[in-house]
This record gives sequence, structure tokens and C-alpha cells, in this order.
Amino acid sequence: MPLPAVDEARSANLDERLSALGARLRQLLASRPDEIAVRALFDELGELPLSLAEAAADRLVGPAQAGDIIRAVAGWQSELHDAVVDAQARSFGRINDGLASLAGTVSSAELVERAPALLCEVCEFDRAMISEVHGSTWRPAAVHVAAGAADELNVALVAAIRTVEIPLTSSLIETEMLRRRASVLIDGTAMTRHTSGSLAALSHSRAYVAAPIVVADRVAGFLHADAYSSGRPLTAADRVALQAFADLFGLLYERAAMAERLLTQQQAIHAALSSAASGVAELGPRVGPLVRAELRAAEVGADADARREGGWPEAGMLTSREWEILGLLATGATNSQIAAALVVSESTVKSHVKRILHKLPAANRAEAVYRYTQLSGNRSRAS
Repeated sequence: MPLPAVDEARSANLDERLSALGARLRQLLASRPDEIAVRALFDELGELPLSLAEAAADRLVGPAQAGDIIRAVAGWQSELHDAVVDAQARSFGRINDGLASLAGTVSSAELVERAPALLCEVCEFDRAMISEVHGSTWRPAAVHVAAGAADELNVALVAAIRTVEIPLTSSLIETEMLRRRASVLIDGTAMTRHTSGSLAALSHSRAYVAAPIVVADRVAGFLHADAYSSGRPLTAADRVALQAFADLFGLLYERAAMAERLLTQQQAIHAALSSAASGVAELGPRVGPLVRAELRAAEVGADADARREGGWPEAGMLTSREWEILGLLATGATNSQIAAALVVSESTVKSHVKRILHKLPAANRAEAVYRYTQLSGNRSRAS
């Protein structure tokens, strides 16, 4: 019994469907792969072999045609997957290389100024802005326009953006980012509901992506970017790229801030030591006899106290921190200078000095310094 003939019309429909899917694939690969569009096309390609199996059972397509279509679909799915992976790898590579160029920047302020331009360059945005969180508000710190910089709207944006200060109200997307610490893509009706009115009026943005900058486990600021001039649709890939940039930038900023704090502490220590040395130099030769007389009087009083109390205090009575403060007292450093050198509050230094005077015992700072010289000598001989 002869087999039924293949339905040529239904077969032609399958060919047209396959051709349309191939055209969509080529169009998608020629642009920035969008996660949603890629997933939709991948799923459609995955459903085609099931349709072919049904059509082959009904003799709507021949075995040879079905085999060709299945092989083509498998090849397209593989090509689509590779293209997405390659695009992500290239994007992350540009971000990493770009931020590596800022690794030698010590100033956190300079990092903030350079970040928007670099973001536009490595992620292909038209405009980018970095902002800082201050308590319950956030305000833009720097903006860069990579495309359409001469446009009247962008000129006005750059001129006015630093004067804006925006409260972190519950409706703003920035408040949500502060809580969730995740990047967002804002477009459509969400622009009206979740975007600051003052920012919208300045930027006229139709859609944007934003991400929090986390420094030392707190959200220190935000990055915003759009494609206003080119009109390029923003996708989930843009959101992911911005999140990667924000994460790495946060680490760079934290390192720069730590370096600045260390430098400030070193300068405070140097200033305290220089001040002490200057104070000693300014005493002059005529003050020397007075100091020696004061020390002799203190020694006589200390010997009398020691005889009454059964001996000098042991060096171990003082803690390592008290020894450290006593040593700085001996250089002539003030409480505020000691506080800066040890990175503690001035009130903490005052408490330590009070305990030191009680333990030695000493009536004043001069006597405490004298006791320090005696105790230091005892410790040296003991060691």
C-alpha cells in the first residue's frame, strides 16, 4: 500500500517559520543580545522539534526535511548560547580593564570625578551619573555626557545636576536600592512612579539603569546611566553590566578611602612629634635649670613617697596602652595630639592620663614624665 503524499503546503509553512526564526536570530546577534529576547527565541527554537515530530507523524514533512530542520535548530541554539556568553565575557572584560586603569588613583574624590566617563566608555552608555548618600538624602556628585554633550538639554543638566539634593522617600527606586542592594532597570510607567521629579525634569530620560555602590558594607552612593541621545533600548544586559561596574568601583573606592585615612593618621603623628620637638627647642638654656630643679624636687618627693609606701611602683602596673600614652606625654604631646596619633577620642586620652597619674602615683604631668624616665630605666635594666 503506497504511503500518503507529503502535504506540500504545510511543509512550506514550516520552511517559512524556520526562515523567520533564522532572520530573528541574525538580527539579534547583530545587536546587543537582550536577555528576554534571547530566552524567547531560544524557547521557540526548542519547541520546533516537537512540532516537527507531530508533523512527521502526520506525514506533513518528509524525514529528510525534518532532519535538516532539527540540525539547523540545534546549530542555532548553540550559536545563540555562544553569542550571549561571548557578549557577557567581552562586557565584563571591558569593565575590568577600564577600572584597572583607575587602580593607581589614590584620591577618592578623583575616583568619583572619573567614574561617569569611564562607565560610558566601557558600557556604551550616552550619559552616566554618580551620586553620594548623605543620611536620609542623596545628591549627584559628577555627571558625564558621552553623546550629545552640546545639546541644550544636556548642557543644562551638567550645569544644574550638582545643586540637586533628593530625599530618600519610600517611593523612590534609590530607597529600594538602598534596602535591597541590587541594580534596577527603570522604564515605562515605573519612570513616573519611582523617579525623583527634579531629576526627571533635568534629564528627560525615557529609561535608565541604576545600581548601588557598596563601600565597607554600606550603600555609599549610586550609579545611573541611560542611552538618551542614541535612543538605544536598555536591556537586562545593561543592568547586569552596571552592577558589575558598581561592585568593582566600590572596592576601588574603599581602598582609596583607607589609604587617605592612613595618610591622615601619619600626618597627625608627624605633626605631634614635630610640635613636641619645637616645644623642647623653644625652652632655651635659661629654662633648663628650672626644669632640673623641678625634677630634683619631684625626685625628693617621690623618694619620700616610696619610703612611706614601701617602694617604687612596678612597671607592670601600667597597661601597654598606658605605657604608650605615657611615652607620648614624655615628648610633650598634648591630649589632642595624642588622640590623633592613636586614633582615639580626646576624652579617652584624658581618662588614660588620669589613671596613669593615679597608678604611678604622680601629682601632675611633669612628675608623671619623671616617673616614666625612672620606670623606663628600670625596665631596661631588667631586660
